[in-house]
Amino acid sequence: MMPIPAALAVTLTSMFTLAHGMQNEPTDFLGIAWGRALSEVRADLKPISEEGDSGHYRRLADRPFYAGIEVRRISYYFYQGQFTSGTFLTVGSNDLKTIVSHLTDRYGAPKVVNPRHRVYAWEGARMGITVSCDITISCYTEFYDIALRLKEQANGTTVEDRD
Repeated sequence: MMPIPAALAVTLTSMFTLAHGMQNEPTDFLGIAWGRALSEVRADLKPISEEGDSGHYRRLADRPFYAGIEVRRISYYFYQGQFTSGTFLTVGSNDLKTIVSHLTDRYGAPKVVNPRHRVYAWEGARMGITVSCDITISCYTEFYDIALRLKEQANGTTVEDRD
């Protein structure tokens, strides 16, 4: 097998990054690494809801701000004892442009853009981000581990089931 020339390797790496639409992919959400065991961080978390092998939690020490705006709630979702996703909830949809701009500055252009339905999505090699807003009530910005999300879906749980 012939080695790949350095210039070609850089080009392939750039194409891979562009194909995924995310730069600077985060390895954690507010200091909790993707896949981290709930047992390791449970002492810092307060349950919002727990059902079966999944649960939503909040951390009392969190400052309620993201992208320079105040958020209503920050939550952490664990599936089968592993950290799967983190969510910022903002009230009203006035902050949507600020959130999308902040994410675009940090991670590049979103892979999915649907301004009519107010949905924006980024996807990297390991994790994804989805911003979705209803008309006037709230916006959710969710950071999630792709492999853990797929595992959850393969076991028959959907995002709608856990919200």
